[in-house]
Amino acid sequence: VGALGLWQFMIPTAREYGLVVDPGRGIDERTDPTKATHAAARYFAWLLRRFGSEQMMCAIASYNRGPGGVQNAMNKIEDPLYPSSKRFWYMVEHDLLPDETSQYVPKIFAVAILASSPERFGFDAP
Repeated sequence: VGALGLWQFMIPTAREYGLVVDPGRGIDERTDPTKATHAAARYFAWLLRRFGSEQMMCAIASYNRGPGGVQNAMNKIEDPLYPSSKRFWYMVEHDLLPDETSQYVPKIFAVAILASSPERFGFDAP
């Protein structure tokens, strides 16, 4: 729905994190792997600060869904004392997030596990 590049930036977020997107001039830095990766790192750092490290899964979900979408889902958690470290799974179990977002977070962890030890899973180490 308009996201582009390695890190799937939407135009407003790309611009907010310093990428130049100017279709009239044929410039779209969302497709520049180096610039986009630096922008994605800054964006994710901001998401981690916003949600807190104890809610890393919510920050990751926000990269996919947007921080407002995840915050709206969090606001539907009825028990305000529910442990923050378990809020993502609460939202998944209660269908408060779209399937795409619910599946995105485990996929990110799966990639991280595979990348940390590829030979363990039958891949050649780099």
